Amino acid sequence: MNEILNKQLQLLNIVAQNTTDLHPCFMPEQPTKGDIIKYIKEHSFFMNQEVVELMQQIGHGSTVLKPWKQSHLAVCQEEAIIDDEVKSEAIDMLCFCLNICLAAGITPENIEVEYDKVWLKNISRQQNGY
Repeated sequence: MNEILNKQLQLLNIVAQNTTDLHPCFMPEQPTKGDIIKYIKEHSFFMNQEVVELMQQIGHGSTVLKPWKQSHLAVCQEEAIIDDEVKSEAIDMLCFCLNICLAAGITPENIEVEYDKVWLKNISRQQNGY
């Protein structure tokens, strides 16, 4: 995972050279809480858009998102085909999630440690009837 975060940082560095929408880790001055919150808010919206596109790709269009349509049930009962486009949308979603993680202080060096903290807490919760 640390190599994936390194690749995302490389991409963000290229983006920083071509836009004024800088990731907090590429801001010339120390980012404020407001800078980080704004960035996370924007990228969570973008990530949610990718989730919608992912579901549309699996469901062959917007019908999968509209349970009030008569065709919704038929589409949802079709066998799923996970193709390259579906995988691409999932990775697009992951890229925005990684941007948020980086803005929250997750680095290639600490991601495993930070993940393990939460993982152990969740394991404990599940074992103790959370």
